[in-house]
Amino acid sequence: MEELKNSKLMIAILSGAATLAFGYTILCPILKATNEEKLKHLDRLEKQVQVLKKENVYLAKNNKFLLAKLQVCESKSPFSGHNPIPNGFRFVKFGNNVDTIKIQFPIKHLSWMEKRIVVYDVHSDYFENFIVSFKIKNGKKIIDSISFYIYPSKLDELIELFKAEFEGENMVLENNKYTAHIDGYLIEFENSGLTISREK
Repeated sequence: MEELKNSKLMIAILSGAATLAFGYTILCPILKATNEEKLKHLDRLEKQVQVLKKENVYLAKNNKFLLAKLQVCESKSPFSGHNPIPNGFRFVKFGNNVDTIKIQFPIKHLSWMEKRIVVYDVHSDYFENFIVSFKIKNGKKIIDSISFYIYPSKLDELIELFKAEFEGENMVLENNKYTAHIDGYLIEFENSGLTISREK
């Protein structure tokens, strides 16, 4: 009887040891591999979250730009056709004789000064008046630059509309002045003014 008890005890011990050995050699690697897969999956998810965060930052930065672009499409923006000279003023052509300005505006709206003409009462939603500067070349008064005086309440809107029209162009802000170089023009937004001139 004693031998039977010992053999049952031995069988129980051996069964337990076999179960432990089986668990250690078979189940532990399976569980370990499962945990490693879960960790790898969590790493992939974390990387995807980082990518999504970067995309979110990009989208947030472009939100303001897209709103301005929408405004360009919905409103009568003074800028179109990738031309920095505002609509309604494109009759002012660099290199032309300044006397062409007299054709467009009644004399009472013009004030002649040395090497420039101030044009008042231009009936624009954005501009109060503008100045055409010229230089004398071969006895002719040749248009050299245009400066627009912007209604102060419209300055920020106008800059956003300009940025939306010229989205690929680099506008630099330095000392409270925006500057851009577009198709041979130098464009400067400063205080309540927009100046456009031909690059030298």
